[in-house]
Amino acid sequence: MKKHQVIGIILGFLLYGLLFIFPTLGDFNLFDWDEINFAESTREMLVSGDFFHVQINFEPFHEKPPFFFWLQALSMKVFGINAFAARLPNALLGVLTPIILFAMGCKVKNSSFGILWSLVYMLGILPSLYFRTGIIDPYFNLFIFTSIYFGYLYISTKEAKNKIHLVLSGLFAGLALITKGPVAVLIISIVFIFLSYNKEVKN
Repeated sequence: MKKHQVIGIILGFLLYGLLFIFPTLGDFNLFDWDEINFAESTREMLVSGDFFHVQINFEPFHEKPPFFFWLQALSMKVFGINAFAARLPNALLGVLTPIILFAMGCKVKNSSFGILWSLVYMLGILPSLYFRTGIIDPYFNLFIFTSIYFGYLYISTKEAKNKIHLVLSGLFAGLALITKGPVAVLIISIVFIFLSYNKEVKN
């Protein structure tokens, strides 16, 4: 695929976000239990100035690590404490994720597959909902998937230079860990064990 075609596809994803995701972010109040509590935890993070310990009602909230709350805090610093700011990090990811999937699809198969994969994901009901909310799952899912993707490339590629794939896999695993906790390690470990013993992947 030519460079100008790739740029056109990326601009198309950006246009989708500008037209269909961002305009409605602040049109309705926070409604989900997680949305409300995560936004409140971020507000308390800003009020207290403690960016390393997540709180709810100014009491320790050990259930979630701080990464997503840092993103919300940055957004709220710029746009104020409101529903739009609470949801903006996920909206930005709603534009970035299809671009990442397009690049992955081109790598593992071809550009047509990359485009199809991105469009199917982007137009899905669940992703369309998630990217308009202020919950953790979109970031966690992307980090888990990206870690597994690079782990797959590391296992399936025989060249010595593929160690960068292992480093990137570990990096995204770490991001998943500080986004939603130890469950990230469990999920990635199970998948890697499967990939390591799968002869088709190795070949």
